[in-house]
Amino acid sequence: MNPYPLFAELHAFVDAGLCKRQRHPRLPLWIYNYSQKAQFEYSAASWPEPLRDARGLILTADGRVAARGFRKFFNLSQLERLPAGRPEFWEKSDGSLLLAFQYEGERVCSTRGSFDSPQALWAHQWLQREHPEWMPPPRITFCFEAVFPGNRIVVDYGGTEELVLLAALDSQTALDRDEAIVHAQDRFRRARFYGELDASTIPAEDGEGFVLRWPDSTRAKVKLDEYVRMHRLIFTTSSRTIWAALRAGESPEQQAANLPAQMRAWIAEYAARLRAGHAGVVATAQAQLAEARAAGLLDGPRAAFAAWAKAQKPSPKLLFSLADGHSVDDVVWRMIEPEFERPVWAIEPEE
Repeated sequence: MNPYPLFAELHAFVDAGLCKRQRHPRLPLWIYNYSQKAQFEYSAASWPEPLRDARGLILTADGRVAARGFRKFFNLSQLERLPAGRPEFWEKSDGSLLLAFQYEGERVCSTRGSFDSPQALWAHQWLQREHPEWMPPPRITFCFEAVFPGNRIVVDYGGTEELVLLAALDSQTALDRDEAIVHAQDRFRRARFYGELDASTIPAEDGEGFVLRWPDSTRAKVKLDEYVRMHRLIFTTSSRTIWAALRAGESPEQQAANLPAQMRAWIAEYAARLRAGHAGVVATAQAQLAEARAAGLLDGPRAAFAAWAKAQKPSPKLLFSLADGHSVDDVVWRMIEPEFERPVWAIEPEE
């Protein structure tokens, strides 16, 4: 294993919070992955080399390269110039990047930021069950897309469980080693190859999109419009967006009709909770107003009603509005505006 030449620079980014690292539970290995902070710090043209490598870069404690994933690549529209030649178009499955490599005779799995993420643990178990004898050759990192029901992001693959073979990389240089694919292609489905096409011609397909690879190993991604729309819905939906839809008189459930069942269930449950809270506040105010009416407070001087209303909870303002025949719908929505909340599983996934 060769030393990683930018080890000091990489650790400077760790210290600055622009890169995270995690140790393997048993082995003397560290995995490096750029942080969300880095994504706001740099444009596609300004990403530092160590952070481009830190997308599943796996080093020993003394900084030697044990394995690595794809160097960070960008959307096609973010490239300042296109590399020479015609790119290959490959299927981009909607799952999580999974790395598999050999370390001292042991097969190791990781996602681009963790050795013990749910996806990495699933892949380890799946390989133990389906291909217990398969071992990546030394100095080669296999890149897969982990697809299984518990890891659905946007695209629904039904009950499919598979590791989709994306590439075999030289662990030291990050260059493609296509000849090493033979060690895996009879066991794993390889990503669909659409051919060498013009980069301005995007095939009409369903799914997430495509990965383009040029002869110099440069990669870029193209995400389809419908996928982008659905992805945005899933990973921007929160208690606040559900509340905003209800306040605007819209149906969060209808907006979420095509989202994964788990997300639809969470949205429906949260919307029901907010509707119940809204209805409860209105019912309380109406009951209080009925009490005032029965006591004759609405027929007497306004000051007597005002003095009584100011002592009522949760809001005297509601009682004045109801007494004057005004709608309190928006006032109540503003009263029950929730804190920001999202389900723990709706965190931006590892690509």
